Amino acid sequence: MSDNRNAPMLLQAKSAALIVAHAPDRRKPAVIEVFRTNDPIQLNFAETVLREAGLEPIILDGETANMYGGALPFIKRRIMVIDEEAHLAKSVLKEAFKDLPDE
Repeated sequence: MSDNRNAPMLLQAKSAALIVAHAPDRRKPAVIEVFRTNDPIQLNFAETVLREAGLEPIILDGETANMYGGALPFIKRRIMVIDEEAHLAKSVLKEAFKDLPDE
C-alpha cells in the first residue's frame, strides 16, 4: 500500500528545486507571480490552462490560505512561473480569462 502523506512535501521539494535551477543570479527573482486568488475554482482553472500551455506553474501560499477554513481573505494563493516564461504565462491567462463573466 502506498503512503501519500508525504506527497505535499515532495511537491514542495520539486518546486524548490525548479526555483533554484532557474536562478542564475541570486539578486534577480527566479519566479514571477502571474496569478493571485482566493477562489479555488479559478486557481485550478488557471493552473490547468498553464499546464496545457506546457508551463510548470508553482502554487504558493495554499496551506496558509487554508488556515481557518479559507476564511482569511487577505491571504491569497499565488501561481508562480519561472521568470523566462512569465510573459507567455500572463498572455495565456489573459486569453483564458477574457471570456469569463466578471464577478
